[in-house]
Amino acid sequence: MRVLSEAFIPELPNYYKGKVRENYDLPDGSRIIIATDRISAFDRILAAIPDKGHVLTQTARYWFEKTADICPNHVIAYPDPNVVIGKRLDILPVEIVVRGYLAGTTGTSLLTLYKKGERRMYGLDLPDGMKDNQVLPEPVITPTSKAFDGGHDEPLTPADIIGHGLLTAEQWETVSRYALALFARGQKLAAERASFLSTRNTNSAPTPTATSFSPTRSTRRTAAATGSPKAIRTRSTRARGLQASTRISSAPGSSSVAIPIRTRSRPFPTS
Repeated sequence: MRVLSEAFIPELPNYYKGKVRENYDLPDGSRIIIATDRISAFDRILAAIPDKGHVLTQTARYWFEKTADICPNHVIAYPDPNVVIGKRLDILPVEIVVRGYLAGTTGTSLLTLYKKGERRMYGLDLPDGMKDNQVLPEPVITPTSKAFDGGHDEPLTPADIIGHGLLTAEQWETVSRYALALFARGQKLAAERASFLSTRNTNSAPTPTATSFSPTRSTRRTAAATGSPKAIRTRSTRARGLQASTRISSAPGSSSVAIPIRTRSRPFPTS
């Protein structure tokens, strides 16, 4: 079984290596994103797990396709199970986190702050006497700063975001509306699979005509909300990586470049 631990392709331009994904910015304004099998935690690469990049890309694909009617996204094509080609966008400096429960373990989670004695956070007021993992009366938005280069996200209020010029009032209204609608769709899909959605983080970017969204981490309990978890695990375990080439043109009218990426004999379920 092969493991895709790296995906450096010298023929492609503007290479950038992230902790998990390897990226190439093309002259036409698109970006090739290759998900490797690396796994990271606490800003460290821990190991490479067979098929991890495949699962990561196809899970994201599921959500992009299931929410395309709510808001636009960056996706152009999926030429390989580990690869997405998307529009290159400049991310807005605010991460939108929607929460349905008093839960979480990070320093910016509602539960962590609540246990420290805070009752007013993110512009919200929470009463005394709430329990760990208690369902909130309605989903709430808990925005944070979008840290780069190893920095840490910090809690923000809507007044902070608009007052400091991170987003305009119109942008804040748009991203808030989209985020709550995406969370509601996630809750619906999870409930149909005897599961529930606790938290959803969303990154957004402006385009000439709209705001494009990239769903990121989601916290789900009891079962994955992306189809049959058992089928996904079984197919991932039994899959055999076959060396192949995905051809992607690096510029309009140019010759194509062969990208050595593994292919699988069967796709993951998409519904």
